[in-house]
Amino acid sequence: EEIVRFHEAVKFDVIQLCDATSEVRPKDVEVWRVVHISPDAGATTMALNMAREDRLLFDTASAAGGGSGVKFEWSKVLAGREDFVLAGGLTPANVADAARTGAWCVDVCSGCEESPGVKNAALVRRFVRNAKCGECRGLVEILKTLASNAGASADEIANILQMATRGTLTDAQVGGFLTVLAARKDVEQSPAVL
Repeated sequence: EEIVRFHEAVKFDVIQLCDATSEVRPKDVEVWRVVHISPDAGATTMALNMAREDRLLFDTASAAGGGSGVKFEWSKVLAGREDFVLAGGLTPANVADAARTGAWCVDVCSGCEESPGVKNAALVRRFVRNAKCGECRGLVEILKTLASNAGASADEIANILQMATRGTLTDAQVGGFLTVLAARKDVEQSPAVL
């Protein structure tokens, strides 16, 4: 009832429910239900009632309920799932892999803190950059292969990979780079004209 009163006063976009038994369902707001997963979870047979929830947020179980900074075994729980939020032990070092699980969104707290409750701006920036990079990691490998096959120099390959992993590579730059490499390859393979 308190959540409903707050929502009526503030008009939240999303309400995240951590209590698995809560039946709260205010109108006109997305509801995300937190599902706590044991850090050593094997294949799960969770029977979750998605009819009531807009999204599920998977987090690592802890004595405090969540926020432990510990990662659970994503592959055993998230396989085949879509449209979920992933939390639990996420850091700038592992968020690219988390982004590739199919998560609609990632949630971080202690993984970007310099001390309990104090966020580190550089870690937050790196986290966001790496989350975006997780979405493009496959592109990086494709570009690397294409560039190598097209005879790009080591410096050209390093430059394109650096831009891709920093998240500063635009579609126009990719197209231009590939056009130049294709043209170079065509010239190298053309028969000599006398």
